[in-house]
Amino acid sequence: MVDSTAQRDAIWSIVALEASAFYSMPAWFEIAAMTWPATDPGAFLTAVVGGAYFALVLCHVAPAHWGRRSAGKPQRRARRVAGLLITCWLVGGAVFSVSGNSRITGGVLYPRYVFGDPADSLCKYGAWVWMGVWSALAVAIATSGSRVRKIAGIGCCVFGLGLLISVFTAQSGGLWTRNPRMVGEPHGDPGATLGAILTVAAPGAILAFQLGRAGASLTQIWRTGIVGVAVPIVVASTLAAIAQMCGARLYWGPSFTVDFMFALAVSTDPTLAHAVWIVAAATSLGSGIVSAAWVAAGTANWTPPWKRPLVAVAAAGGTLAIEIFDLGWPIEAIYYRPWVATIVTGSAALGLWLLFQRLRGAG
Repeated sequence: MVDSTAQRDAIWSIVALEASAFYSMPAWFEIAAMTWPATDPGAFLTAVVGGAYFALVLCHVAPAHWGRRSAGKPQRRARRVAGLLITCWLVGGAVFSVSGNSRITGGVLYPRYVFGDPADSLCKYGAWVWMGVWSALAVAIATSGSRVRKIAGIGCCVFGLGLLISVFTAQSGGLWTRNPRMVGEPHGDPGATLGAILTVAAPGAILAFQLGRAGASLTQIWRTGIVGVAVPIVVASTLAAIAQMCGARLYWGPSFTVDFMFALAVSTDPTLAHAVWIVAAATSLGSGIVSAAWVAAGTANWTPPWKRPLVAVAAAGGTLAIEIFDLGWPIEAIYYRPWVATIVTGSAALGLWLLFQRLRGAG
């Protein structure tokens, strides 16, 4: 069991950060995209609960067990070389993920950067500066001590959950109405919903690995997984999907794509509507810190504490390079999704190997 205050802080900072990824706008857009709970509530509930279970096992329990098993064990040279290559792949994907989160906030604060005139230099440079600062902040928190990470994680959870409950309440009138411009209501895709949940949960695997290395017991691994992964998935997915459905029932019109944008449509006043989007975009800090945890873990062995600010500066530079050379969407197509798939399949393989080892030992 883990008894020391420092270790408890380390464990609960991990739990808070894991949960914060689901209480963030990128997660809401990803998970709610292919849902419509009213059409088939049973299928929706099955997808959400099933996704929570698979995310718990594949993105928390398996990597935590591996971290617990590998803690303190020396590595052979071949394994170190392979580990370096894997680390480069994972850290590179994490840098892009952090950059994508910063792009969300930059696009909301400077909408003309995304939708306006590309020659608008003031808007473009303002967005770039903000995105660099945002990326540096996420990495700086991820490389900080357990107490700072715990405070940031809890703050992101409270802020994100509060906003999600607020938009759900604001759109709740859509529960009892139908949109006359809709010729029948759309059907959700349970398979896509489950896949989206795993996509959101995958970056948190590094936190679960650190949980195991921190000395968490098997009971603590399962308990923290339920608190930090399973419950937030069910709560956030349900609220986001219903808020999106209600908003679409109230405001959807032909030529619009149904997505979480409708959950945030709480006012017709442009200034207030933009303010809501800014607040919602701020929740992306939680998922940004989770992705940045890969950068922190990948650079921990060769970066002493006094040099860690340089890691944040380097991450900001990577974000700016991605934006300046317009690599965001191409990298997402060829890198980000495979990066997520690597984490999920790798965790599954490690989990099966550990299970095989345990069964062989029992036999």
